[in-house]
Amino acid sequence: MTIHPCFIGCDIAKHHLDLFDETSGQSLRIANTGAAIASWLSS
Repeated sequence: MTIHPCFIGCDIAKHHLDLFDETSGQSLRIANTGAAIASWLSS
């Protein structure tokens, strides 16, 4: 099994997080709340 590293950039602000996935080139803004972060991690 080969593990490929992936890097995700995160800009942290009081009300939101801006995320960027280098592998897919996708960016996403989510609320800076426990519920929003948990939802993103489970997706």
